[in-house]
Amino acid sequence: MDQALESHSAQRQVRLSTLFWLMVASAFLLAHARSLGADGLWLLGYYLLFVVLCSALVGIVFGRWADVAYWSALTSLLAFLAVAGGNLPDPSIGVGWGFVGAACGAMIGLACPKNFLLGMLVSGTVGLVAMLVVVLCYQVKIDQLIAFDIGCSAVVGATLRPFGDFLKWFEAKSKNPRVVLAAWLAICVMVGNMLVPVLAGIHR
Repeated sequence: MDQALESHSAQRQVRLSTLFWLMVASAFLLAHARSLGADGLWLLGYYLLFVVLCSALVGIVFGRWADVAYWSALTSLLAFLAVAGGNLPDPSIGVGWGFVGAACGAMIGLACPKNFLLGMLVSGTVGLVAMLVVVLCYQVKIDQLIAFDIGCSAVVGATLRPFGDFLKWFEAKSKNPRVVLAAWLAICVMVGNMLVPVLAGIHR
């Protein structure tokens, strides 16, 4: 009887903790979205479209729908929070980072190939191709700044593989649901975005 009560109390605490972090993350997201205006909402729409397309494509071909959709949505969300409202060389780059996040996130959920270095190579290639597809579709003249973002997409895509492996390890060790992990990451990125202009002002 006592063990049942303790188990029920522990489950209740986990649910309350999950609800708390989701509410905090949602409040930050709403405040962030409000500050972006219509352009940010359009960009968010593109990111959601990429998540749906990548999750559906990888899920249909390889299965693992839940993992693929979760990681695609998480990395795309982090990309949106990092990019939206930033000083980008061209709007296509902002859209491209959404495709990079969604596609590489789907690869994290798929966990293929198993080899670490080969996985980084594949993820980097996927990121590079995703950014190039968007830039070419926009028919943008590729200058030095745009070329820099295209190159960064390969680097970011490659590093997303070990980043995803670390988060999976942390998730396995943590007693919190994966949505809490997503909320923590989103809050960290948004707090970082808020601190950048403050730190830049202090540096000046």
